[in-house]
Amino acid sequence: MEDVQLSIPRTIAQQTLRIVSIVMAILAAVLVLGGVLVVWSGLTTDGSDVVGHTALDGATMLGVGTVLGFGALIVASGVLLAVTSRLGLRAARDSAKVGPYRFLCYLVGLVTLVAIVWGWGAGTVLLFHPVVLMITVTYVLVCSTLADQVQREHDEGIVGPAYWRTHHQRTLHLVSCVVIIMSAMQAVMAVVLYILVGSFGANASLGMVGSIVGADGVSMSTLVSGIASAVVDLFVGMLGVRGSNHPEKILPYLVISCIGFAVDAARLVMDVVANGLAGVQGSSLADMVFMGACAFLAWSIRRQPRLSAEVLTEG
Repeated sequence: MEDVQLSIPRTIAQQTLRIVSIVMAILAAVLVLGGVLVVWSGLTTDGSDVVGHTALDGATMLGVGTVLGFGALIVASGVLLAVTSRLGLRAARDSAKVGPYRFLCYLVGLVTLVAIVWGWGAGTVLLFHPVVLMITVTYVLVCSTLADQVQREHDEGIVGPAYWRTHHQRTLHLVSCVVIIMSAMQAVMAVVLYILVGSFGANASLGMVGSIVGADGVSMSTLVSGIASAVVDLFVGMLGVRGSNHPEKILPYLVISCIGFAVDAARLVMDVVANGLAGVQGSSLADMVFMGACAFLAWSIRRQPRLSAEVLTEG
């Protein structure tokens, strides 16, 4: 087949590092955009020394300098994530270039440790602060661990396998990686919402869809549902990646895709019968089209001639 191409050889650690780096790139873009908006709100004050911000039914007046400093801090955080993502993607492509990424991870971890010790000396416990905790988990536990593993594999001459892929396999591989990335983003957002809502206190109440519910119940339900959905998406994405690399193992993904397409189609038909065409939701239609495309890709891969899927590369 003329459209067959050989993939870039990556170990499991490099594949994981690639996904983590893409997630960090998306978060970096969100942070930079949010920081720019905050700075813009501070600059457009019509000569006033304070800026009004409304959140959670409460108005807060902040000084212009505070708003600009907060916005600059958000932008700087986004830039740091962008640099980390860029170095991580380079290391995921070539393990020989993991040095700068590893150095940056250890540097951020060292700065965080110094901040924790300084806060301890000043009588403030920063270890369990949400921002410090997220930085510690991200850079110390995740990024540094991946960097050490990639460096260790490079030193030992370990090189991941490469795979022959048709255009259907390449497309499915891309789609499955996006699903895995979205599952990771969903898990991160669930944890962030859990921390933010939980910070209101167990006795706080929130108004949701005309009813008052406790903040602790909302935070726990958000965490459980978000993590559960992320686990399911992660499992489906991993099945897709396996099927894109090994066409003979595509059947489980094909079955799940067909079931998902059938469920989405049935839901869409029920909406049309109950409410007419006006009752069709764009999200339901998009889900059905997406699952149909996944099922088509899986079916095409199953029907194509078998290739020698894996190519062992020498380190």
